[in-house]
Amino acid sequence: MKKFAFVKSAVAAAILGGALLVSHGASANTNASPDDGVSCPANYSASFDGVKLKCVKRVQAQIDNTTRTQCPEDTAFSVFQRMSGNKDICRNAAVDIPSDSDLSHFENGQLVITIPKGRVVPNPLLGRPFTINPAGARIVRLNPNADFIFFESSKTAQKAAAKATAIEEAKAKTQLASAGNTAEAKLTSIASVVDGLGGSLDKVNVNVDVFAFAQP
Repeated sequence: MKKFAFVKSAVAAAILGGALLVSHGASANTNASPDDGVSCPANYSASFDGVKLKCVKRVQAQIDNTTRTQCPEDTAFSVFQRMSGNKDICRNAAVDIPSDSDLSHFENGQLVITIPKGRVVPNPLLGRPFTINPAGARIVRLNPNADFIFFESSKTAQKAAAKATAIEEAKAKTQLASAGNTAEAKLTSIASVVDGLGGSLDKVNVNVDVFAFAQP
């Protein structure tokens, strides 16, 4: 009798467990089904590469240079300098570059000479290293040891941008936490917007992509 009672109890437990499983499955099907698909959180755009669905939100922060006088992460270019009509720079402390200097022929502190395709290279430039642009022109840089770099290309700007990116990631995680979601932010670019009136600081934009999980 004891054996029969034990078997009877086991069968009852199995039936109860099956009922709970069916009930849970029915509940899950009521809330979502495979053909419902998934969606991105509000303000996130969906992109699909044929394999992966990504939810991304593009945000823009700024680097505040209001009180900046130094580029501490750039040993060779430690002095920060505003430029009128040009991108702000980090320059070598040993050189003097007036704030109204024309930097249009410079590329990160290197004087650039463009020789169109088919033109003969002038004798003074023969033997110097060069690169070729998509149009076939030869690009020669006169001073390989630059006296300055544009701030947007500096290590100082990279460090400030990394901090801004971390702040955007933390904000996104807080916003998504209530939905059980999370976020990851990646720096995409740093770009200076030259002050058109001259004399003022550039606006240095930090462009960030914030990613989140798609959810039912």
